[in-house]
Amino acid sequence: MREYDVHGVPIASYTYVSSLLGGRGRWPEHLPYPLSHYQLTAGVENRFRLVSAATEYAYEVLADGHSITVIALDGYDIQPLSVDSFIIHPGESIDFLVVPDQDTAQSGRYWLRARTLGARQGHIDVLTWNVTHEVKAILAYDNETGIDPTSSERSCIAEKPCRIFNCPFASYPEELNRTCVALTDARSAYTTDWLDSEFGFNNVGYKEYFLNFALPFGLPTINGVQFAMPRALLRPGQYDNDPHVTQCPEDAECQSNVCTCTQIKELPYNATIQVRSYVLKRNATACLSH
Repeated sequence: MREYDVHGVPIASYTYVSSLLGGRGRWPEHLPYPLSHYQLTAGVENRFRLVSAATEYAYEVLADGHSITVIALDGYDIQPLSVDSFIIHPGESIDFLVVPDQDTAQSGRYWLRARTLGARQGHIDVLTWNVTHEVKAILAYDNETGIDPTSSERSCIAEKPCRIFNCPFASYPEELNRTCVALTDARSAYTTDWLDSEFGFNNVGYKEYFLNFALPFGLPTINGVQFAMPRALLRPGQYDNDPHVTQCPEDAECQSNVCTCTQIKELPYNATIQVRSYVLKRNATACLSH
């Protein structure tokens, strides 16, 4: 049966069966097959790199009793970003640290969870939150084997909502107490001065763009903007005053409420520009494919 996210947008074109985390999983889930096991060391940084080999499903990743600090995206270092969980999409890689909470004893065993984003099932039946499929691995400070953790994830409450990085939509319903941290909130770890000295920019203006392709509320957008075609051929350098362009408001407004305007990115002259994008399409079954 087709599944939908919290906003009723279809998340895949085929029915979920099972997943692997670190090459292992359980199907059916009640059978005690061995899971991937990762040894943690107390008092030091425990760093992971997760690569998604999925074809359509995105996964939310979290660790019981720990917060997560995202430190790199697709091999590029970013300024550390502390969250409760992150969402990884097909083809992405994310480097992160697992950081024990203040009340977490750095001993014993904890679940590392990866779960799909499904929250609704079918066109009519609206089921309760967390109608998801989950695959687990074990984070262990001890040397025991064959013992499943008994840990549980942190509850998201109004006084302390959960922060989720890399949402494919602008926000969760308010009652879930979950706050989206957008991809556009990430910042490169490399300063302009370092890039100048390393790659010889010679103080030429350097501009960095993060383009977040997503479907908040079912609308195709880039950085929260649904593109409005210009009404005539544009004149270079005069975009801000061109009467044929639907001008965009401030970025922050589009992040919270989808804007419809002619989004234009002016690129620096004589610079190397790298563009990384997702292709979101509708196939014959009217579902989304990445």
